[in-house]
Amino acid sequence: VDFSENPAELFFRITKEGKPEKTMLFYGAYTFVYYDHKQLIAGRDIIGAGSPFYYSDRFFASSLGAFKHLDQGVFVPDPESIRYFLHLGTVLAPQTLIHGIRSLLPGELLVSSNGTLHLQNFIAYDRFKRLYNGLRISEEEALTNLRNLHQAAIRRRVQGKNKVALLLSGGYDSGGNLAALREVYGGKADGYSIGFKNDPWSELPLAGKLAKTFDVGFHHYQIDGSEIQFLPEIVRHLDNPFHENGLMVNYCVMKMVQHHNADVILGGDGNDQLYGTGSREMALHHLLSSYGLRPLQRLLACGLKAAGNRFPRLTKVAFHNNRILHSNSLDSFGFSAAELNTLFLESAGDICTDVLKTNQLKVKSFDDLFVAHSFFKSFLHDGLNLIIYKASTMATMFDQPLSFPYMDNDMVEFVWSLPRQLRVSGNIKEMAKGYSVSKYLHKQYLKDKLPDEITGKKKQGGFAPLPVFFRDEEQRRIIFEIIRKSDVADELFNKTCLEKILAQLTIVLDDDKAWFWHKQNMACKVMNLLVLSLWWDIHYKNREGALLGDFL
Repeated sequence: VDFSENPAELFFRITKEGKPEKTMLFYGAYTFVYYDHKQLIAGRDIIGAGSPFYYSDRFFASSLGAFKHLDQGVFVPDPESIRYFLHLGTVLAPQTLIHGIRSLLPGELLVSSNGTLHLQNFIAYDRFKRLYNGLRISEEEALTNLRNLHQAAIRRRVQGKNKVALLLSGGYDSGGNLAALREVYGGKADGYSIGFKNDPWSELPLAGKLAKTFDVGFHHYQIDGSEIQFLPEIVRHLDNPFHENGLMVNYCVMKMVQHHNADVILGGDGNDQLYGTGSREMALHHLLSSYGLRPLQRLLACGLKAAGNRFPRLTKVAFHNNRILHSNSLDSFGFSAAELNTLFLESAGDICTDVLKTNQLKVKSFDDLFVAHSFFKSFLHDGLNLIIYKASTMATMFDQPLSFPYMDNDMVEFVWSLPRQLRVSGNIKEMAKGYSVSKYLHKQYLKDKLPDEITGKKKQGGFAPLPVFFRDEEQRRIIFEIIRKSDVADELFNKTCLEKILAQLTIVLDDDKAWFWHKQNMACKVMNLLVLSLWWDIHYKNREGALLGDFL
């Protein structure tokens, strides 16, 4: 492939020649559609940062809402997808909230010919499993390769640019981008960071330290909770309902950056998930299974659930026990299946989010589990379907050139080819005890480049404390009324159960002694309800409005 050609012409030529899979070699965010009298071919970049692509058996569009005009009567919400959203905060791709309409996944090609659809996905488990541990490499060699690949990714993005921006969180990933930038670029750069007012875990001071160390301008904004007034604006931009704890952070930072006319914005998104997350829970899950203790763990979960209302302090134990017990399932801070069957007027049974499918994948060893967990849960779902989707969607909302150096094709393949010990250090027992180091190679690469305040800090708590949006009593009242009066509540929910949920949230939020993650979990449930209510009213019922108060 000659990458010196005009990208559009190159896409056209290689697809016309019958080699559309070569489009996956491209760097960057893109979606393309090729059509001739024989077939239609559509594809997305391997991390899904480009525009979405939706299709049914008759139509395709770049917007889900377009199907309201393409085919009368086809735009009908799917109850199962609604339940998955309330459970996970996202619709489980490739499904959408609209029945019969699917979305093209990251790294996927769709070929429509002679009335049939054929899909080919280059983000495939078998391929990544073959990559895993494919390198016989020393730590020193791996460090050299990582440094070279990262600097090359930064260089490609800033070459010829005059105004470079970086998103700074005060951690290794954004700090790594900044350190690599100063190795290849000496021009003007500015860092942008978001914090929360009165947040004891705020990383704004660390982000400011990074900016000062590497001589970049520093701009920051502190969220006070009033920003939720703009949630309808966000929901209107989203095709599917979506909520993740950091959604408002991404919205606010893109809103701030848009006034500075940056040529490129470097984000550290996705690197955590590329290396693999949740290693401690994964190790404990595997050890408990190996020792035959899972049945006892399930009994403990049932007992903790029954005792939770009488002994609130047990919520912390129950939270961690469930994280270990359901390590193979997608993380959920939303409603459980049991809660949803109570909330909905019509019960729909269980919700399956066991994405590892350990029996089908022949998971026998801990390394097998690590590969499956890292691919399906950390990288594919959390990394691409949540983190990259959230960041890229908020960037396009403000027409900002956000880019992800850690997610370049060659960086992804390099990390996946590493032995596990260079991704997460330690053996299984050390991981279970919390003695392992996540993103081990990346941290070794940066340990002498970043300030001691960054490399020496302990892992901090929730970066996006959702209860801040419910502190103001009037704002809380408005949020609750929107949920109560929404058409989705009238058509789908048991109103008595809904009132109990809202009452529970009030009790937990007003309890100064309640554990942070218990408050976060309750706030997340109500945020999911609020986003769904707004989505239903805006996209399904065609209501107008830019602020929360417009939907009362």
